[in-house]
Amino acid sequence: ISSREYRIHFRGKREFALGLGKFTSLELLDDHPLLLDYTERVVAVQLASAVDNPRAFHDELEKAATTIFGGWRPYDCYSFMPLDKFLKTKFGILMEAPRSYAEEVVKAGERCGVKLTTLDRHQPKGIFPRVLLLDSNYVVADAFDLE
Repeated sequence: ISSREYRIHFRGKREFALGLGKFTSLELLDDHPLLLDYTERVVAVQLASAVDNPRAFHDELEKAATTIFGGWRPYDCYSFMPLDKFLKTKFGILMEAPRSYAEEVVKAGERCGVKLTTLDRHQPKGIFPRVLLLDSNYVVADAFDLE
C-alpha cells in the first residue's frame, strides 16, 4: 500500500490481534487459515490409545498446526487443557477444531503410534467473515470499509 493513512471500519468483529504502529502491507482475504474456524465443520478429536512418547507427539502436533495454519495459530489453541496435563488423564477429548486441522492431528498421532478418533460437532454458521491482514496483525470480521 502507498505511504498514506487509512481509516478502516468493520462490522461483526470475530477476533483480532493488532499492535500499535504503522503497517507496510494491507490485504483483505476471503480464504486464509484464520478463517477455518468460521468456514469448516468443528470436529472433536479424542484420544483412543496410550501415548508412549509425549515429546514426539507434541512435536507432531506442532508440525500439524504449522501445516494447516502456517504459524497463524498455535498447536494447542483448540485444546481444553495443556497437553502434558491432558496426557496424564490418558483418555478423553483432546480438542475441538476445524475439520482440516483435526484430520492433520489424527495423521500426526498415527506418525507417533497414537490412535485418535474424530466426531463431528457442528457446522459453521451461514455468515462467513473475511480477514484483514496488516503485516502480521489481523482482524476477522463480517465486513470492512476502507477510507
